[in-house]
Amino acid sequence: MCKHVNVNFEPFMYLSVPLPNGAVRQLEVVLVRPGSRLRYRLNLTPVDTVGKLKTKLCAQAGISMDISDRVKIVEVYNHHISRKVEDFTPLHYLKTDCQTIYAIQTLPCRCRHRRTTIRRYRRRRL
Repeated sequence: MCKHVNVNFEPFMYLSVPLPNGAVRQLEVVLVRPGSRLRYRLNLTPVDTVGKLKTKLCAQAGISMDISDRVKIVEVYNHHISRKVEDFTPLHYLKTDCQTIYAIQTLPCRCRHRRTTIRRYRRRRL
């Protein structure tokens, strides 16, 4: 056996190289607002939730956090809404191969006026 020890420093031996993350994928989301429709590409992992998707989308679209609760994530298949997705749902449950992910910003509800109208109608009927 050879007992020679090499004492040269090799800088490339200790160089760390960042590897691309294979788990990160681009997800295309169509944001439908009153009067406009825009497409966004978001980098997310399959373990992220729909709530994180909404947070990233609102940040990229310039939607304030007090309005972000009016943004609803839905899956559209064959030009129909197939289901509304809750915020706690992991992204790997979304079917992105044949369906499109839409984020719909709803208008503020004017429920106070509607409830009084319904109450008045019920009182008159009784």
